[in-house]
Amino acid sequence: QTYAENCELIVFESGCSERSESFFEDKPDVTLVHDARPYLTVGHKRNVLMQRARGDVLCMFDDDNVYSPRYVEAMLLHLLSSGAEATTLDGFFGISLDTDTWESYRNVGGRGETLLFFAKKQQASFDEEVTWGEEKKMIDLVRPNGIHRVWDDVGLFIHVDHGKNFTSVRPATHEERKGQWYSADAGVEWRPARREEISCEPALDILD
Repeated sequence: QTYAENCELIVFESGCSERSESFFEDKPDVTLVHDARPYLTVGHKRNVLMQRARGDVLCMFDDDNVYSPRYVEAMLLHLLSSGAEATTLDGFFGISLDTDTWESYRNVGGRGETLLFFAKKQQASFDEEVTWGEEKKMIDLVRPNGIHRVWDDVGLFIHVDHGKNFTSVRPATHEERKGQWYSADAGVEWRPARREEISCEPALDILD
């Protein structure tokens, strides 16, 4: 990330794989939290990471999406300039691996994978009982102080639909309806996107 001042990265790895230990062993600026239990909820993992974090601002990442090198820098600027308690992406681009097509989403504000917020461990927490939508509990707590929504039209963040996502952000059947929005799961609206809509070269380089 282009913003690297006083940053720490904490990675939660579940399951019995030892690949992460060997990958991070020579990276002193990364803390690895390993739990051998394979079926922990995303909410549980986020809460553990929150308790381990030492910073004033927390930024959530999911391992199956692509974040531009400028992602943290841009989202932190939005958070500090808005005066809100949290910021999140309300619209972003994605790619479907099974159809190899670019997609565009809106009305997705609040998803855990795009949340950046001030750390208040005594208040903010994620729901550990649900299989998706774990961020609702935390969002309800910070909402009175404001949530700033950002529309990503340059490719700061790329959602990767790989077929085994906890939450579907597009319909089960793929139809080409260029220019039209229609509903997917969890209140998300979706349409096919053109590759030329995405102008963030670092993110495209990773996907290429």
